[in-house]
Amino acid sequence: MLQECIDYALIEKLAKERPDATTAPQAAKPAAPKRPVILWFNGNGFRGIDKNCQVADLEFLAEAGYAVAFVQVRSSAQGHLPAQLIDAKTAIRFLRANAGKYNLDPLRFGVAGRSAGGMIVSMLGLNDNRFLSEEWKGYSSDVPCWAEMWTPWRSVPGNTRSSGTSTAICRRS
Repeated sequence: MLQECIDYALIEKLAKERPDATTAPQAAKPAAPKRPVILWFNGNGFRGIDKNCQVADLEFLAEAGYAVAFVQVRSSAQGHLPAQLIDAKTAIRFLRANAGKYNLDPLRFGVAGRSAGGMIVSMLGLNDNRFLSEEWKGYSSDVPCWAEMWTPWRSVPGNTRSSGTSTAICRRS
């Protein structure tokens, strides 16, 4: 089942640009069992990108049985780091808060992304409880598994890891 354009946070400046941002999402009809979730972050140079540019990755994950959420964060023109990390954590907390509506398993969340999206994913995986918004308080933004692909720091001088590779990490609780 596809749910499009579900707003997970209301950023005042963007709300003026998108007055429909306060519209509540419609609840999905529950199906059993609850599905594990992968939040996808596109590669976009932190400038914004059409979510359909990497749709094959999303389709592959959905066909494998995951509920897939494409998360769009603010571009660098709309906010500098850590704004993108705050947006990403807010999206995770929103989905955990609404897991029942969308038939998601709140204990099985992972994140994946390419390039700039991979950078966000790595920060999510390595970050602590800093950079949180006030929205969806009481829900965790922790992710036990993350997969980053083609991240920008691979071209940093002195980095011994080759460019164009991927890393997947899972922590045990």
